[in-house]
Formats: sequence, structure tokens, C-alpha cells
Amino acid sequence: MHGLGRVLVVGALALALQGLASGTAQARSYGYRPAPPPAPSFDFVSAGFASGKWGDDWANGAIVGASFMLTDAWFGYLNADRESLDDASMTTLNAGLGYAHSYRQNTVIYGGFGFIQGRIDWGDQADAIGAVTESGYELNVGVRHRVNQQLELDARFGHVDLGAGDQNLRLLGRYYVNQRWAVELGYTFVNSDSALAQVGFSYHF
Repeated sequence: MHGLGRVLVVGALALALQGLASGTAQARSYGYRPAPPPAPSFDFVSAGFASGKWGDDWANGAIVGASFMLTDAWFGYLNADRESLDDASMTTLNAGLGYAHSYRQNTVIYGGFGFIQGRIDWGDQADAIGAVTESGYELNVGVRHRVNQQLELDARFGHVDLGAGDQNLRLLGRYYVNQRWAVELGYTFVNSDSALAQVGFSYHF
């Protein structure tokens, strides 16, 4: 009886340890698995500061923008920026309509068409030398990818026809502090002679 009791105790302990190991493995597999990244955001307002080289001058300015879904795929956008150069200031306003296609749950391919207006004021005061206003259009296409719960990456190529044709490439990253607020850091190349860095924040709804 003593030997049989020992066998039963050892067997019970072995079963208990096996069950504990199995439960731990399941907890690691299910309870601690990170949530899949959400879809990239197209509903937000943003604001920030931009600085960089514009032609032969150094430019600094403020930028604001907004994007909002109109349907499951179509979205609208608005942007405005004002930049100060050595001997002039530039103001740009644009508004457009875009289409977003979900390639995967966390990856979206999108494109847009919009109207744009730009104004350059020469001299220290608005009309000290003169001002030039141009109107035109813009086309853009891009990819937006949500890496995880916190990080979203965006790469966009655009063509702007505002008196003369310009091409630009913008690379932007968003770090989500929480579900609503994100910090933004980006870099935009314009043609081959201009580049602007931007830093700001966005509120997502």
C-alpha cells in the first residue's frame, strides 16, 4: 500500500505540473498576445511648425490641417500653411477629395485631387514691393501603414501645378500617446532644391 500510495502521489503531482504548464502556455498564447494594429486614421485635425530650405532661402512657418471620412472610402481634406523667408512670406491654402483603399487592415493606399491657392508677399510689409497670387491644382498618391498601437507611417508623392509644376515627397510618422492624441514628425522634399522638416500634433476622432 505504501508503494502504491507513493505512485499515486507522484502521478497526481505530475498531472498537476502538466496542467499548470499547459495553462501557462495558453495564457501566453491568448492572454498576453498583443492586439492587432488598428486601421490608419483619416479623421483628424493637426497643427505644427515647419522649417527648412526653400530654394536659396531659409523658411520657417506654421501648418494646420484636417482630414475627415465622408463615406467608408472617400475622404475630404483641408490644409493651410504660412512660411516666412528672408525677403518674402508665402501662404498656401488647399482643399480636396481623396479615396482610400484598404490593402490590409492596417495598410491603406490612397489618392487625392484638390485645388490650391498660393500667395507670395515680397518685402517686409505685405505690399511694400508687391504680392503675387496663383491658383491651381494638386494630385497625390500615398501609402499609410499602422505598425502597431502607437506608430503610424505615411509616405505620399504629390504633383502641384501652381504657376509651375512641382513634385514633392512627404514622409510622416505619428506616435500615438493615446487613442486620440498623436505627435507628428515629418520631412518633405520639393523638387531637388527644397526640403522642409515638420513637427506637430494631431487629434483623432
